[in-house]
Amino acid sequence: MKESPEELDRLQMLLDASHARSTAHLRSIIDDHRTLSADQVVALMTGMKVLALGTVTSRSEPRISAVDGHFLHGTWTFSTARDSAQAH
Repeated sequence: MKESPEELDRLQMLLDASHARSTAHLRSIIDDHRTLSADQVVALMTGMKVLALGTVTSRSEPRISAVDGHFLHGTWTFSTARDSAQAH
């Protein structure tokens, strides 16, 4: 785990704010007993993960592609080649 106490606090605030803004329908599915703390999220996200990245083409057509991602310092980091479909 590479997150500082400040980064964990910021991530926890984001998680709490997101949950507080969720709809009643979402809260009926993901209630307080089914949420994770920032510490739990960071522990689960250690190492490289495969992410489904949603983008659109230049003609606004939806595209979903897999990318390698790392959860570092409380945020997702990923990259792709300049000539990949995701970059265009």
